[in-house]
Amino acid sequence: MLLFSSCCLSSTLSINEIKRLDKGEVITTLEKIPGTKYDKATSIGTVDASPQKVYDILIDFESYESFIPKVKESSVLKKEDQVVYYKSHVNMPWPISDIFYNCKATLHPENYSIDFELVPGTGIGVKSFEGSWHFEAYKSNPKITLARYILHYEPETNYPAWAVRIGSKATIGKNIIAVRQRVKELENLASK
Repeated sequence: MLLFSSCCLSSTLSINEIKRLDKGEVITTLEKIPGTKYDKATSIGTVDASPQKVYDILIDFESYESFIPKVKESSVLKKEDQVVYYKSHVNMPWPISDIFYNCKATLHPENYSIDFELVPGTGIGVKSFEGSWHFEAYKSNPKITLARYILHYEPETNYPAWAVRIGSKATIGKNIIAVRQRVKELENLASK
């Protein structure tokens, strides 16, 4: 599994990135990974909720299909202490076929992070799938979360790297926007 650092995201931000985040932008970058032709995608953005609230939303794996873009199905298979196994069906952007997989998510409640990876032998349409979510207070404000989502995905079919790159760039940041919307939706439900 690739290592995805889960500490001190705030301290690595440039002044330009902080300005963009303060405007509500979601920043997405792609990075080459040695040994594969497919990039690792990273998105960062802010969410108007505490890191605990955002973390709680993302560990509700069975709700993914109701708010995470492209997820058509998500259900928990089993839980073991801080490890959750779930299955998903994801509607991928054209020209990539839909993917189906079982995922192992390792929860780190002490620092509001989640690492996830494909359970070997369970993927249809996907060869490799791994990444992480990390949440921390933004600018020391406990009511605003700086969220980072990292994903490295390799399709089973040998699609052109440019096609996967375009799809990743276009979709990964939408997950942070979806979390923002989910916070508002849950707040509206709670106020009724």
